Amino acid sequence: MRLDEYIKKIISDSSRSLKERIFVVLTMTAVVVCALALIGDILYGDSLIEIIILIVTTVGVPFITLLGVRRGYINPVTKLISFTLIIVILPIVFYYGGGAEGAVIPWMIFAYLYIGLVLSGRSRVAALILLTIVVTGSFVFGYYHPELAAVHTREVRYMDTALAVIEVGYVCFVMTWFQNLLNERENRTASEEMKKVEDLSRSQNRFFSNMSHEIRTPINSILGMNEVILNDPSASETIKKDAGNIQGAGRMLLALINDILDFSKIEAGKMDIVPVNYNLGELVSDIVNMIWHRAEEKGLKFNVEIDPALPSELYGDEMRIRQILINLLNNAVKYTKEGSVTLHVEKETQEEDQIVIMFSVSDTGMGIKQEVIPYLFDAFKRVDEGRNARIEGTGLGLSIVKQLVDLMGGRIAVDSIYTQGSTFTVTLRQRVTRSDAIGSIDIGNYGRTSASKEHSVSFTAKDARVLIVDDSVMNLTVEKRLLERTGISVDTAKSGEEALAMTRAERYDVIFMDHLMPEMDGIECLQHIRTQVAGLNNRVPIIVLTANAESENKQLYAQSGFDDYLLKPVTGAQLEEMLLAHLPASKVERTDNKDVAMVRMNTSRDYSRKIPVLVTCASTCDLPLRVIKKYQLETIPYKVMSQGRTFYDGIEASGDELVRYINEGIDFECDPPSVEEFRTFFGNRLKYAHNIIYISGGAGISDEYSRAVEAAKSYDNVEVIDTQACSIAVGFLMLIANRMSSRGENFEKIVEEIEKAKKRIRCAFVLDCIFFLQKIGTIKEGVAAFLRALNARLVIRYKNDRFGPDKVILGGFDRYYRKFIDHMIPAFTRPDRDIAVVVYAQLSEVQKEKILSYLKKECDFRRIVFQRTSAILPIHMGTDAFAIVFVEAGDHSYDLGRLFDEEPYIEEDVRPEVISDETADVSAQEKELQSPDNTVDDIRGIDMQLGIKNSGSEEIYKTAVRVFYDSIDSDAETIKGLLETENWNDYTVRVHALKSTSLLIGAKELSDEARELEMAGKNEDIDYIRKNTPKVLAHLMSIKESLKKVL
Repeated sequence: MRLDEYIKKIISDSSRSLKERIFVVLTMTAVVVCALALIGDILYGDSLIEIIILIVTTVGVPFITLLGVRRGYINPVTKLISFTLIIVILPIVFYYGGGAEGAVIPWMIFAYLYIGLVLSGRSRVAALILLTIVVTGSFVFGYYHPELAAVHTREVRYMDTALAVIEVGYVCFVMTWFQNLLNERENRTASEEMKKVEDLSRSQNRFFSNMSHEIRTPINSILGMNEVILNDPSASETIKKDAGNIQGAGRMLLALINDILDFSKIEAGKMDIVPVNYNLGELVSDIVNMIWHRAEEKGLKFNVEIDPALPSELYGDEMRIRQILINLLNNAVKYTKEGSVTLHVEKETQEEDQIVIMFSVSDTGMGIKQEVIPYLFDAFKRVDEGRNARIEGTGLGLSIVKQLVDLMGGRIAVDSIYTQGSTFTVTLRQRVTRSDAIGSIDIGNYGRTSASKEHSVSFTAKDARVLIVDDSVMNLTVEKRLLERTGISVDTAKSGEEALAMTRAERYDVIFMDHLMPEMDGIECLQHIRTQVAGLNNRVPIIVLTANAESENKQLYAQSGFDDYLLKPVTGAQLEEMLLAHLPASKVERTDNKDVAMVRMNTSRDYSRKIPVLVTCASTCDLPLRVIKKYQLETIPYKVMSQGRTFYDGIEASGDELVRYINEGIDFECDPPSVEEFRTFFGNRLKYAHNIIYISGGAGISDEYSRAVEAAKSYDNVEVIDTQACSIAVGFLMLIANRMSSRGENFEKIVEEIEKAKKRIRCAFVLDCIFFLQKIGTIKEGVAAFLRALNARLVIRYKNDRFGPDKVILGGFDRYYRKFIDHMIPAFTRPDRDIAVVVYAQLSEVQKEKILSYLKKECDFRRIVFQRTSAILPIHMGTDAFAIVFVEAGDHSYDLGRLFDEEPYIEEDVRPEVISDETADVSAQEKELQSPDNTVDDIRGIDMQLGIKNSGSEEIYKTAVRVFYDSIDSDAETIKGLLETENWNDYTVRVHALKSTSLLIGAKELSDEARELEMAGKNEDIDYIRKNTPKVLAHLMSIKESLKKVL
C-alpha cells in the first residue's frame, strides 16, 4: 500500500480515537510545511544548522509517527515529538532563524496549538509550562545577547517571515477544516442513530401495545370462562377444584406477563410516572383488603400501623405506589411461614406542601442472607433458589420495585437477619393537596366463612340494559355469562357498525366498548355514538375494555370521551363494581352477602412513631447509670471472662468487683459482643428506629469496630463510627449525638458533627509502666525491678489506630499525677471549661482531692466529675490506671456538663443500663419471665422489686434472672468440686460471684449467705465453709425450683 493511501486509511478509520487521527493529520501537515520551509531555506541560503534541523524533522517525524501508529505507541510518540519540538527545535530555529526578528514567532504559536491538540492530562500541562518557559527564556536571552542570533538580510527576513506565516496559516486551515469535517460526520452519524432509536422506540411501543392486547385477550377468555364455572351452582366439587387450580395458574401467568412488560418498558425508558391526586386512606384500605385474606389463609397476623397525623390527600403516581406496596406485601406473605406481616406508614419530614413519606413492610419470615442483599434488586434473581423452589415468582418483582422507586426519585432500603425476617422501607416525596389529618382508619376485611371460591353477586338490576361491543366472540360470551346472575339484560355486538345500529334502536344504561377492533375501532365508534342525531345513547356512560392502561392510553381514553376503563382480563367483581358506579341507582338492588364475616382493623391503635435516629454504643462508654437512664441511652455489653465463666459488663460484672479480684491475683479477659450479638442488637432497635448510629471505640483497641461493621452490613441504615477513642470519650460523643437526635437533626448531620467533635476530645491514661510492658510482651525481671524502684508511670494515648506511649513519668503519686495533668493541659491548650472527667478504677479519697485541686489550678473547670470505670479499664490497663478527659474549646461549646449533676465535684458509680435482650445467649424462642406484678408472691426467696431496682429496668431484670437460672446447675457443681478439691482461692471467687448475681436478681438472703462463705474463704475458716456450703447450695436449688414455675 502506498504511503499516502495508508495515511488516508488511518485518518478515515472511525474505530481509531479522535485524538489519534488529529495527531496524524496535524503532524503530517506540519511535515509537509517543514518540507516547503526546507526548500525555501535552501533557495535563499539560510543557516546550515537550520537546514539540517528541517531535514531531520521532515524525514524523522513521519517515520516515528507511522511507527507509533502501527505499533500502538501513540501516547509515547506524541510526547516525544511534542517535547522535542519545545526543547530542541524551537530554540535552534529561534537563534539560527534570526532571533526575535526572524520567522520563528508563527512557529511558536503553532507549538501552542500542537500541544493543546495532541496532548492530554498532566503531559499537556507540563508541556504548556515548559513551552512558556522556553519562549520567555529565548526572548529574554536574545534581548541581552543579540549577537548570538544569526543575522539575515532584509530581503531574506521578509521572505522567511512571509513563508512562515503562510505555512503556519496553512496548518491552522487544515486543522480547522479537518475538525469541522469530523464534527459533520459525527453529527450525521448521531442523527442517523437518533432516527434508528426513534424508529426502535415506535416499534417497541407498538410491540408493547400489541403484546399486551394479544396476550390479555385470550387470558381474559380463559379466566372469564373459568370464573363462570366457579360460579355455577351445578358444578361438582371436583370441577370447581380444577377450575380453582386453573384460576391460580392463570393469575400467575398474568402476573408474569405484567412483570415482563413492565420490566421491558422500564429498560426501554418507556415507563411513565403519572401523578394524580389520591386519597391515602383509600389507597391503604384497598391494598390491605387485597393482602389481608392471603395472610389469613397462611395463618399470619397482618398488622397495619399508620400515623394518624399524615395528610389525607397527596399528589403522586398512585398506581405505581400501589404496585410497589402490593409487590412488597405479596413477597412478605409468600416468604413468611409463621408470625406476622406489618405495613407501617409515617412521614419522615414535612415542609409546607411537600411531604417525605415512608412505607415499611416487615415480616418474620426466612430473612435474606447478608451476601445476597447486594444482588437483591437484580432482574431474574431469586434469593436462596434451592430453599424457595416451591414458592412462585419470576425474580422480576423487586427489580421492578427498585426501578419504579428510582423513577419517582425515592429510595428503598433493606434490613434483614437471615432466618428472622426482613424489612423493606420505601421513601417517597409527595405533594400535599389536602393537609387535614388522615386520622384513624377502620378497615373492614370481608373474609369468607366457607372454603368455596364462588363469587356472590353484590347487586341485581333486572331493569337495567347493557351493551358489550367486542370483536372476540369468546370475550362477549365470557362477559355476558359473568353478568348473568345480576339479572341485567345484556346485548352484544361484534363490530362498531353493529353497535351503531343497535344504539340507534335501543337505549342502554351502560356500554362496554373494546378498543382495538378491525375496520372501526372503539374510539371511532364512541365518537359516532356521541354524535348520533337524536341518538338514544348520546350521554350514556361508555367504558372502554382494554389490555393497555398505560399513561398514554389512559390520556387517550380520557381525551376521547370514555367515562372509565377496565383492564383485561376482567372479573365478575370488577364488572359489578364498574356497573355500580355508573348504573342509575333506582335500577340497582344491593344483595346481602350472607357468607361473609367482617373483621375490622384500626390503623392507628398499634401505631407508634419510629425514632428517626437512634444513637447507641457499648457498655464501656463509662457514663453514669443515672445519665443513661435519664436520656434513655442504649448500650450493648462487653463480656468479661475468668476461669471458664463469662459475665456481662454492667449486668454481672462491675469495675469495683474486678479491681478486688485482680488485686488478689485472679486473671480476667474481656471481649466485645460477637457479630451475631451486634446483628440482633441492631435488628431489635430498628423495630422502633429508622436509622442507627453506633459509636464504637477505636478500631485498634479491640474487635468491637470490625464486628459492628460486619453486623451493620445486614442493614441499609446502620452507621458505625470509629471514634478513635475509648471510655468516657466515647460517652461524650454518645451524648452529643443523642442530643442532636432528640432535636430532630438528620442522620447525615449527626454523623458529620461526630466526626468534628472527636477531633476536639482529649483523652489520655496514666498507668503502671511494668503493667503496660507485660501487656505488650515479656519483660525481664531486672528491668521490672529497675522500673519499680523508679516508680515509673507511663502516659498513653490512642493515636494511629492503637494505644501508644506518650510520656514516661518517674516518682510517687504526688509527683506523677501533677506531671500527668501538666502534660494533659499544656500552656498552649485551650480547654472548654464546661467539664472534665477523671475515669478511674481505684483512687482513694485523698488521691481524688489532690487531683481535683491540681486540675482546678491548671484550668478552672466548672465541673470536675470523678467517674468509676466499667469492668474493662482495670483489665486492659491495671487497677492503678486513671484517665482525664475534656473537650478543647472551639467555635461552640457542647455544654455536656448540664447532663451531669450541677455540683462541682461528683462521683458516680457506673453500672450502665444495658438493653440486652439479645445478649447472654437468650434466644428469641425462650419464654420471658412473667410480669412482676403478677408473680411477686409466687417466687419464694426472691424480692423481685429489689431485683428490678438493682438491675435498672424490668427488661434487664428478666435477662438477669434467665442467665441466673441457666447457670444454677453449673455453679453448684463447680462450687462442690472446689470444696472437694480444697481449692479455696477459686472457691472464694465462685461464692463471690454467687453473692453478686443473687443480689442482682433480688435473692438477698442467698446473697448474704454467699457473702459469709466469701468472708470465710478470705479468712481461711475452713470449718465454716465445710459446714455451711451444703446449706447454701440447698438454698440455691430451692430458688431454682421456684424459678422453674414461672420460666
